[in-house]
Amino acid sequence: MKMRSLNVLILVLVFVCSTFALVQDITRPVLSIAAGPVVSLVISPDSKYILVGTQDGNVKILDAQTNQQVGETIRCGATVYGLAIEASGKYFVTGLGDGSIIVWDFETRQKIRSWSAHNFTVRSVAISPDGKYIAAGSYDSTVSIWELETGELVQTLVGHKDWVHTVAFTPDRKYCLASLSSSGGWVRGLIFISTCVIIIAWKLCHSA
Repeated sequence: MKMRSLNVLILVLVFVCSTFALVQDITRPVLSIAAGPVVSLVISPDSKYILVGTQDGNVKILDAQTNQQVGETIRCGATVYGLAIEASGKYFVTGLGDGSIIVWDFETRQKIRSWSAHNFTVRSVAISPDGKYIAAGSYDSTVSIWELETGELVQTLVGHKDWVHTVAFTPDRKYCLASLSSSGGWVRGLIFISTCVIIIAWKLCHSA
């Protein structure tokens, strides 16, 4: 049976950060995606592009002004749960449902390197502000820190008792933050459905 394509709506809310006043409310269809929904999204540092990761293992790059796709669809091979762009815009990273991480060249859309990061799903990824490290949060309850240039493991951060849904670096790169649901709730968009949310901050050994 042929699967029907889904029209995906992206709601863009633009706020003035100092006052959180709503400037624009733009709701419009931007692309059709077959075989599954958008599960991750990130905006490029220059605000020109929107990257969307899909459940069927693809990344599409959209022009933020026209909502048109730029270039070919990028095939990742597994659900793209994590998406992050390096601060200069040179690289982007995907964290996949098969536990792997892929580093991509943003300009050429070519794969630079990939490796198996976890035995379970990589649910989220983040790139340090200096572009040197990747943090990956996994369903195995750990966070791993990797060198972006080499793919070598730097640290494995433990302490959670359940799936790690979100990871982030502090601007000074000294700490990595991760959050999860201790009751095993699911993330739906920006709403965390859970009875208990735990946030852990680790001071990174390479932050000196």
